[in-house]
Formats: sequence, C-alpha cells, structure tokens
Amino acid sequence: MTTDISLRDALRRYTDAKNRHDVDALVAAYAPGGRYEGSGISEPITGHRQLRRFYEALFQSVPDYHGHVDGVALGDDTASNATNRLKIEG
Repeated sequence: MTTDISLRDALRRYTDAKNRHDVDALVAAYAPGGRYEGSGISEPITGHRQLRRFYEALFQSVPDYHGHVDGVALGDDTASNATNRLKIEG
C-alpha cells in the first residue's frame, strides 16, 4: 500500500510536469495501463501512447496552460486532483 505522503508527492510532481508542459514526465507518471479521465472527455485516455498524444495536443491547443490544484483525492494506490483551476493567458 502506498502512503498518503508518496501519493501527494506523485501528484505534486505530475502537476509540476503539467505546468512545465513536460510530456515525457507526464507520461512517465502513469503506470503502463494508466488512464486520464476528465470532464469533456468522452472516453478515458489509456496507455502511454494515447496519453502522449493527448498531452501533446493539449499543449499545442493551449500553449499557455497553467493549472493550480486546490485539493486532492487519495485512494490506496491512486491520486487525483480534486479541483484544478485553469488560467489561460493572452
């Protein structure tokens, strides 16, 4: 079982990578079969190949993306940002 501290640290590293637009670090944050789910996404984005395409498209579409995590939800081996405020410059 993973501790809350390590899950929080993993989520912090994920958020930092997302704000740097570091696609390699983002993909590496997921298990090989890991998935991204969010509002406005009809089906989960699953696996490293699909995740890479998703994040590359996201940062190309929103080049000034920067998120801020207001809270987290933790499970035994899962971390998720509970609220992500998005600030788009420009």
